Amino acid sequence: MSIKRFLIEELEVELHRKPVKNVNVRIVPPKGIVKVSAPKHIPEKSIHDFLNSKMDWMRKAIQKVKAQESLKQEINYEDQSVHYLLGKPLKLELREASRGSQVSLKGDVLEVICKPNPSPLLISKLLENFYKKEMTKVVPALIAKYEPQMGVKVTEWRTRKAKTRWGSCHPLTGRIMLNIDLIRRPIEQLECVLVHEMCHLLEASHNHRFKALMTKYYPKWRKVDLELKKSRPLD
Repeated sequence: MSIKRFLIEELEVELHRKPVKNVNVRIVPPKGIVKVSAPKHIPEKSIHDFLNSKMDWMRKAIQKVKAQESLKQEINYEDQSVHYLLGKPLKLELREASRGSQVSLKGDVLEVICKPNPSPLLISKLLENFYKKEMTKVVPALIAKYEPQMGVKVTEWRTRKAKTRWGSCHPLTGRIMLNIDLIRRPIEQLECVLVHEMCHLLEASHNHRFKALMTKYYPKWRKVDLELKKSRPLD
């Protein structure tokens, strides 16, 4: 297998000559490199023309990969650091107060009012409480949307911090747990995980019936699931 590296406009490309039938393109994290697999008999000019025709798609895909990578970085709780709400970047602004503390959303600014020189642990706890409140604004409406469609009842839902799982479900009781980190991510990722857990109220395993249920109630689940697998819950 031979590898050739070059630029198409500002995009970095790796061309891998392999025994494949067609030209395949994927965007590789963390830098968003365009990786191309192509048969040896296809001329390089034809590959360049093909990539130029995919330029808009590649730029959008690279932006998404870089956004996913930024979410995976260690969280910074300093003033002017960037945090996320439903995939939207927000600037953290710290404000001093002699007593009391609160977090409020003001446009693209996440304002935290607290005592002078707060520790990262304090900011983390304040933001976690803020994110829990934001979850209560989103999740109940999604549950109400899918319960009648699916014919199930979510008896209780909770949030918690977890390093390895986006959600879990107790089919016998109807209780669902969602990772608090989902509120930082695009709404379709939170919705996909919720539908996933609600499908477990109908089918406990990940068998063909479960996948058919996911396709029925959330048709783009495979695409969103791949995006979730590229990242991990924040520590």
